[in-house]
Amino acid sequence: MSTKQKRAVFLLGVTAAVYLGIKYLLPLVLPFLFAYGLARLVWPFVRWSNRRLGISEQLGAVLGFFLYGVGAVLVFGSVFLLAGRQLTRLLEQLPDYLAAVEQWLVTWSRQISMWSGIRTETVTQYINEGILAMQEMVTNHAARELVPLIRSLGNLFAVISVVLISAFFYIRERQLIRDWMERSIYRREIRMITKRLGSLARAFFKSQSIIFGMVTMVCSIGLLVLGNRYYLILGILIGMVDILPIFGTGTILIPWAAVCLLTGSFSQAAGLVVIYVLTYFLRELLEARMMGKQMGIGSLEMMAAMYAGLKLFGIWGLFLGPIGWILIKEIDKTLYLEYNNR
Repeated sequence: MSTKQKRAVFLLGVTAAVYLGIKYLLPLVLPFLFAYGLARLVWPFVRWSNRRLGISEQLGAVLGFFLYGVGAVLVFGSVFLLAGRQLTRLLEQLPDYLAAVEQWLVTWSRQISMWSGIRTETVTQYINEGILAMQEMVTNHAARELVPLIRSLGNLFAVISVVLISAFFYIRERQLIRDWMERSIYRREIRMITKRLGSLARAFFKSQSIIFGMVTMVCSIGLLVLGNRYYLILGILIGMVDILPIFGTGTILIPWAAVCLLTGSFSQAAGLVVIYVLTYFLRELLEARMMGKQMGIGSLEMMAAMYAGLKLFGIWGLFLGPIGWILIKEIDKTLYLEYNNR
């Protein structure tokens, strides 16, 4: 078998292994990966408290989790409290907003009637039927998903418990884990792969977390300046949409600006366009600066990996596809080339 054929067979084997690993193994090990990340986050405090205060590592881990938890609750609790107030206000005024939307639709149905020659009553009937069908679909979907949602919350609590306990065990038994890795016959391969993948994971999650926070802040402040009473929940929503590949902030801001133009709110439309431009260049700048070439994947590769991931793993494949492709490239580069250079 020629060198090219060996390389092709090796690459196919790695691709199949990565696919099977993401499909079947990742759901099983994901909580422990989060536990590892949490342990790495808390470990500097544990080490400092042990060296400076003489606190044992186990007690330091418990204290560290408690302090980090309190800090997270204070920060995120304040944000969610304000967002909850805005959401409550939105629900209270929802009938007024629906009435305004209905009046706007009636006005536009008259315009459509004038342009198309169709009777106004017919256009209004079509619009009302569409609204009723959408409301019925949303209501039925919400009722159907209520029980699975409650079950998912229970599963989430169990996963969080596993993550916290596993993070504590990782800190307590980290030396045993290191010793096991040193005794393993695959220690060289494990060290090469984990080091590279660890740097990639840190670059990806750190950059995306900071970008999400910055985009949410810019959107919230921009909407606050525009006088929107629900600036925080809308800012968080736009930030969450921006995380998704392909979509971006323009998915919400551009149609919103178009509606403002149609209704004559030109200053609002201009403000929304400014927010979109700021968030677009903010993401481009931060992503390029923080991630740089660490991911080692071009734009076309990213699109192809996202499409393949979408077809193989569903909506989560938009994230898993690029990760899988990076895994394939890194394993091929570190293992195949390493063995052939010996």
